[in-house]
Parts: sequence; C-alpha cells; structure tokens
Amino acid sequence: MKLLEKFLVLSEQREDVIVLILTRDEESLGHTGEAIKEYCDGNSISCHFVFSDLAFIASREKDKKLVIHNFDGGSKKLTLDPLNTMCFVRGSILENEAGKTIFRGIEEAEVFMVNSSHVMELSRNKLLSGLHFEKNNILTPRTVFINNEESIKTALKKIGGKFPLILKTISGAEGIGVIKVETRESLPSILQALWKHDAEILLQEYIPIKFDIRTLVLNKEVLGSTKRLIIKDDFRTNLSLGAKTVPYQLSEKEEEVVLKVAKSMNGYFLGVDHILDGYKIFVLEVNGSPGSRSKFGDSDGKPLSRKNIVEKLITSGRDKSTWRGYRTEQRGASAKIKLEEIGKTEARLDTGNESHNVLHAENMKMLSGGRVQFETINGIILTKKIVDKQLINTGGGNTERRPVIILDLSIGKTKYKNAKFTLADRSENDFPVLIGRKFLSRADISVSVNDK
Repeated sequence: MKLLEKFLVLSEQREDVIVLILTRDEESLGHTGEAIKEYCDGNSISCHFVFSDLAFIASREKDKKLVIHNFDGGSKKLTLDPLNTMCFVRGSILENEAGKTIFRGIEEAEVFMVNSSHVMELSRNKLLSGLHFEKNNILTPRTVFINNEESIKTALKKIGGKFPLILKTISGAEGIGVIKVETRESLPSILQALWKHDAEILLQEYIPIKFDIRTLVLNKEVLGSTKRLIIKDDFRTNLSLGAKTVPYQLSEKEEEVVLKVAKSMNGYFLGVDHILDGYKIFVLEVNGSPGSRSKFGDSDGKPLSRKNIVEKLITSGRDKSTWRGYRTEQRGASAKIKLEEIGKTEARLDTGNESHNVLHAENMKMLSGGRVQFETINGIILTKKIVDKQLINTGGGNTERRPVIILDLSIGKTKYKNAKFTLADRSENDFPVLIGRKFLSRADISVSVNDK
C-alpha cells in the first residue's frame, strides 16, 4: 500500500500516552475500568477517570490542547494533547445526552477512542448491528423489528414462525430486556406491556444452546475467549446474571468468523459473541466495551487473567502505531494537493465520506450545453462540463442535487486523471476541498493518525 509519507506523517514516537477512562459516573466504572486505572497507577502511567455527568468541555484552546473541566467532580481541569491521548469508553456513556455530548467532544478533538462513537452506537443498537451482519454476509439468527400488533403475523413469518422465540429491546445490555416467549398466545400481551413503556422491540428466532462464546478482539487479533454456560432455570448466559464461565479455545473456523466480524465493525477492542448450531456459527452481537471478569483462555486455551488482558490492552494502546486504520484516527487528516486550472491547496482526507470528492464553489450558474460556471479557491472562476448530478442529504430531512465535474488531481509527484468532484459552498469549512473514500481507495492512499 502506498503511504504518502511526505504529507501523511505518522507520529509513532514512544511518548508517554495519557489514558482516559470515560464513563457516566463512579458507580458505572465496572471491573474493567477499575482494573485499567489500577494497572496504570501501578506502572506510573498517567490515567484519569472522566465522568460525563460532571465534566464539560468549554472549547478547544488556541494551541489545539483539549481542556476537560470538572473531569472527576473535583472542580479541576485536565489539559491534554489530543494526539497523545487515548480514551477507553464504557457503555454507560451512551445512556444520556450528556454522555454522548462529551464523548463526541473528546472524539472530535482527535483523541484516540476505544472505541469510536460509530462503533459504540453500532454495537449497542441490535437492529443496526443485525443489518450490518446481513450486509457483510455474517450468519446471525433471523431478526425483525416490530412496532405494532398489525405487523406480528408478518414479523413471525420472517423469522420462521416457530416458538419459542426471543424478544429483545434494541439497546438492552447484560441480558436485560431479553425474553424467551414460549407461545403465540402470550406474544401480544408481552409486546403491549413493553410498548406501554415505549420499548423498541426485536423478535429473533430461537436457537437452543447450552452455552455461547465471548471472544475479545484487540486490534483485529484474538486476545482470548470464554465459554459462558446457561444459567440454571434460565436461557441466558450473561455473567452479570450469574452465569459460569470457563476458558475456551476457538477452532480455526470460529476464529475466522470472529475476526471477520471485528474487521467489518472496525473497532479497536471488541467482545464478539457467537453460538454453535451443528456446523453453523451464528454471531449474536458485538460489545463495544467488553468486560474482563469471565474466565478467558488465550489462543492455546490457557487461562488469561484480567491482569493479562488489561496489560495487553494498555501495552497495545500506548503504541501509537496501532492507532492507524480506525475511524477516529482518520478524522482531521489533510494533505497538500494540486488541482488542474486551480493550483495548490489544502484538502481534508475524509474516509467517512463515501461520496465523490467535494470542491468549494459559490455563485454557481447553470449554462447551456450542460455546463456550470462557479467561483472557487482564490477567487478563480471556472466553467466546467457537468458529468453527473448527485443527491446529497444536507441534514434535517433536506436534500439537494449537486453538479459533478471532473478535474485532474496531483498529490506529491503522482497525478490522478478524471477525479470526480461535487460542487458545494465550503466557506464555513476548514478546508476548501474534501477528498472522500472512493478516491482514497482508487489512489491506494493510507490515512494515518497524526496526518497534517
């Protein structure tokens, strides 16, 4: 893969990376959050809890430092270099808007997040994760969203129509909100009771099991696996509900499936849950803030303690070369480019943008012959042929159809002909040009964490 290191420089020096643990409050830290803090304190690593119910971010400082006020409720503030900070995000942070807001604030400052808001939301929402599995050809139990009694018949047909079946709330965790429904007659009353409390419900086919498997994946490598046995007189396997666990060694096929899931989610540290049904491997869900209390086994099936897990987690995270390729590290990358008829400028490299590149344009006029005239960078006025039009979602339910033009583009000594650009007014943006994922893939360009 081509790395345009002249423009995309990765800072991999072994500086002392500061560790944050972002959670809602002290009570929601959990065993893993406490273990991370204990390990850091014992190894002279700077580590701080950030409680979203108490902390706030007023603004970014002029020197690009991130300041978090009242981070632990002690009326003090943290001043951080975002590009030298990693943040472990616990699941409670998504429970209210205060948590989501400070999460996004820290993420937008370009702190390395474990995991990004995209990964955390995707793993938390069982409907979205189910659709994600289907899109990526990952076998998962048949699941359907249901929001009224009229859709019960259709929903049952889509998941096979057999009882018992599993009922889940979309954002439940630790087995809470998971119900085994034994008969067709009992389903409507259960749904009515849950809908009364505004619950969002999924129905899922039931696959009988004696255990499921949780695998921890760190930087797209298997860290350890555990077998979680079904609770006596229950059908669930959650440790928080009293399930017993034993170390587990994945088969080659299981490891292949688990790593496929982790790669598709693009999370740095994930818990991937799956079950076995004969020769079939069904993925149940992914946890974006997995715990470490279970009895895990490494790739050889040997016991892996919580201390081992946390040590590997911190050691890996403090090596900033492992940050590349994850969603948050790609935010804010930029490069010097040269555009035909315009000249040199700075462009934002945005792997989250799946559309065409975007060029700043104002005072657009549609001309005869399928042409467009517009004013762009440095007051240059161009007239270009419109090769296509693209419908863009501008937010708030609004859309606009933007003209698409073609320009030759150079990065370094490499010239790329016929690059497509949509035209939009980017006067309120930091960069007049945005380079999207389609072009980056075509050009085989890797975007790294500290790209400037």
